[in-house]
Order: sequence, then C-alpha cells, then structure tokens
Amino acid sequence: MSAVWDRVRANRAARGNAASLSFDWFILALCFLNAISAVELVEGDLIAPARVAA
Repeated sequence: MSAVWDRVRANRAARGNAASLSFDWFILALCFLNAISAVELVEGDLIAPARVAA
C-alpha cells in the first residue's frame, strides 16, 4: 500500500491545487472502495475490476 500512497501523493503534489489528503482518509477511501468491490489489489497494484453489463 505504501507504493500506491506514494504515487497518490506525487500525483496530488504535481497538480498543485489539490486539497490535502491524510493517510487515514486515503486508507478509509480504499477500504470503502474495496467493500463495494470497486477496486481490487492484484500483485501490489490497485485495479478496477471489469464490469459486465446485466
């Protein structure tokens, strides 16, 4: 998770106008997204699983 956090921080810093984001909120958001199956951790990378139309 630390590599993902580092990438998020770097991307937000590059934007310049992004609001601050604490590690706690980052983890909370990931927990929520995982709970609703919106993201998965696969071999250390976060992915959004493909959705199949019903």
